[in-house]
Amino acid sequence: MSLKVTHLTDAEETRLNKYNERTPTFPLLGTRVQNIQKNMLQILEWTVGAPAKADEVDVAFDADSDTDAQSKRLGENVIPKFAEVVSAQVICTETVAAAPTNFNVKLGTSTGGDQLLSQADLKAADDIAATAAGDSPLIAANDSAADVWIEGDVDTHDWDDLTAGKWVVRVAYIDFGA
Repeated sequence: MSLKVTHLTDAEETRLNKYNERTPTFPLLGTRVQNIQKNMLQILEWTVGAPAKADEVDVAFDADSDTDAQSKRLGENVIPKFAEVVSAQVICTETVAAAPTNFNVKLGTSTGGDQLLSQADLKAADDIAATAAGDSPLIAANDSAADVWIEGDVDTHDWDDLTAGKWVVRVAYIDFGA
């Protein structure tokens, strides 16, 4: 499994540098204040797929017949302690090919959890579930690191019939690290 941490783009860094030019520095801290501002926002990204896509994604659902919802851990302790999760999204990048009329997805910090995103039907390409503006932080800072889990639920319970279906999962947090 590959975990991607996205840092600021060049354009974002340029905007931040312009902001920092107007931001006072403190004689004892100097550029330390500016460096903290640049590196606090972190974005985690995974690709998740139907059982038939196991060799193309970071995490794939299992091809089990007659199984209800499946939970998959995307990362263990990937949200550091003292961080605040400010955004989460799941985007269907490849339409689910099989008989189900619904493919429900949840995103949480524990198996079957929905602390990050509540259940949404994401069966067709470009379907998206994302946090609403103003809902931040999704998870407040605490003194322990957190996992990220995705749960998929096929209404037919025939996971082995899923020959197509891919999703991109992104979780953004501000790392206030100790």
